[in-house]
Amino acid sequence: MNLLFMGEWGEALREMKDAIAVMDKNADHYWGQAMRLYQAWLHLHAMDFAGALAICDSALADYPSPRPHNIRTCLFLKGSAETALGNYERTSEYLLMAQAGMDRPAVIFDWYCRLRLESALTELWLAKGDLAPI
Repeated sequence: MNLLFMGEWGEALREMKDAIAVMDKNADHYWGQAMRLYQAWLHLHAMDFAGALAICDSALADYPSPRPHNIRTCLFLKGSAETALGNYERTSEYLLMAQAGMDRPAVIFDWYCRLRLESALTELWLAKGDLAPI
């Protein structure tokens, strides 16, 4: 993730692909799935919204029993990608599912997930022009 935020996207992709190969070899489904979602995050930053959606769908389909943290990450990423594509109904669906999941018992990094949820909701409201005060 450091490479992503430093703008070293090519190197970040290479390291992610290498890490995914190791995770798959070791049958580490949780981190393999998480690494694929980080890859989707990179595609989202690169404005490859369709690619980010495809990676998210693949990450959930390729690994059994995703953990709540990975499901929420996927929902935030898909929501942000759908906002950028102008699919606001789908965005709302994804983000409301994530929000409902956060109303259940806390999981790892919930505080961070809450920040990403608020950011994705803000993106949606701005894109829709929904600027009424709350």
